[in-house]
Amino acid sequence: MTSLGELLYDNHIIESVLIGGNRITDKGIELLLPFLVGNTTLRQLDISSNKGITQKSIPALFEIAMKSYLETINIEYTSILGENQQQEIKNILLVPIDQREIPLITVGFVKSAAKIKF
Repeated sequence: MTSLGELLYDNHIIESVLIGGNRITDKGIELLLPFLVGNTTLRQLDISSNKGITQKSIPALFEIAMKSYLETINIEYTSILGENQQQEIKNILLVPIDQREIPLITVGFVKSAAKIKF
């Protein structure tokens, strides 16, 4: 997950990551979190069908949703119980980009301009 995160961190091309059904756990989401916060390129994250993703990942998923340009996060068929939390993530993703708390990230020696599409 760290290698994937590093790839996505410096990415300016990849808009969708489909990693459903890959035995990803809460630890994987925790490892991916710092690489997705501030990401201005990624639009879709599919982590469905990973039973190792549980309620423990909800705070991290909320943070990823609020601090990135993601439009969808698919968490179907994970071990996250209840449609309320799935709906909460969808609601966060409906917040316009200019109203999200997207931090600046450093790429090389240059900080990116948050909230500006590349």
